[in-house]
Amino acid sequence: MSENRKLLNLPQAADYLGVKEHTLHNLFYRRSNKTSPKPSYLGGRLYFHPDNLDELAVGGFKTTS
Repeated sequence: MSENRKLLNLPQAADYLGVKEHTLHNLFYRRSNKTSPKPSYLGGRLYFHPDNLDELAVGGFKTTS
């Protein structure tokens, strides 16, 4: 892992990836069945680590259908 990087919520993660929030929402909830990018939950809230977003950007995502 890289230096201390903050967790990002869904709007921040979408901005980080350069996509619209709706696009990332659909990818996470509908296409990957909440597995890609790998989520982190704190207090029931959804967050993404920048390293996991980088993996998604480089390697794409896998569907679980």
